[in-house]
Amino acid sequence: MDITDRKRTEEQTHYQARHDALTGLANYREFMDRLEQEVRRAERSHHPFTVLLLDLDGLKRINDFHGHLAGNRALQRLAAVMNEHCRSTDLAVRYGGDEFAVVLIDSDKGMAEQVAHRIENGLHAGQGKPAISVSIGIGIYPDDGRTAAELIEAADQQLYKYKRTENRRTLPPAASGLNTKKAAR
Repeated sequence: MDITDRKRTEEQTHYQARHDALTGLANYREFMDRLEQEVRRAERSHHPFTVLLLDLDGLKRINDFHGHLAGNRALQRLAAVMNEHCRSTDLAVRYGGDEFAVVLIDSDKGMAEQVAHRIENGLHAGQGKPAISVSIGIGIYPDDGRTAAELIEAADQQLYKYKRTENRRTLPPAASGLNTKKAAR
């Protein structure tokens, strides 16, 4: 019995060290470890994969006008939508604060764009108040980089271009992908 309890406690401690308490998503430490693993696997297998970086738009405004509990619920809603639109082999992460990430295993640009659209549309269709939206950038292995740092940087640059675009809420249909318009955002 004592060994079973100790094993359960160790597993719980390990889980808590690698997951965000508010959202239940993996945390930054887990993200970096898995991203490095995926880079090594992709080098060996020559299969592409993608990284999505997501930024919850206006979290400070939500906190200021609706309170921090509403801000926490907004973070949880985004996490739930991410989990809903990711495969079990993918990794959804709370990267930090209002920033999130997804590692899409064995994926290409088209698949990453589809997942990005599904997440955006899932947030728009959500019933929670206040309404929330997200800015997204995509990093593609090996096109945008061959290291974890290069992929994160590529996705981050795209995310901030996307944030600066005023007309970004008008999404092209998922069938056409996010193409160069999304890449330029």
